[in-house]
Amino acid sequence: MTFYVVHDEDGKAVSMGTVVADPLPNGLTAKHYTARPEGIWDAETLDFVPAPEPEKTYTPLAFMRRFTPQERIGIRASEDAIVQDFLALLQVAQDVSNEDPDTIGAVQYMESLGLIATGRASEVLS
Repeated sequence: MTFYVVHDEDGKAVSMGTVVADPLPNGLTAKHYTARPEGIWDAETLDFVPAPEPEKTYTPLAFMRRFTPQERIGIRASEDAIVQDFLALLQVAQDVSNEDPDTIGAVQYMESLGLIATGRASEVLS
């Protein structure tokens, strides 16, 4: 059995373990679980919820490999200032995040220009 001790006032977690004080100090409640819970504690629902998907980051090389060779060639050949600016940023980046607004916007913009096929932006970013 696993116990999760939380503040009554705000639902924030205090501790988790296999033993709990009896009685608990005022203002604390222990939730009992038959197995160790998975996920993360949510103070609003007073229960565990699935952990959010971690942000995906890539090296610039790994990110560009998410495009097909034909797409990469078309992207590099583009004379569009926004596309060229994004490529310049990639050259100095240490990593690329699929959640970065600049990355999302640039990939969607390349799709709008036809440099990548319709629907490919979501594939590249996922």
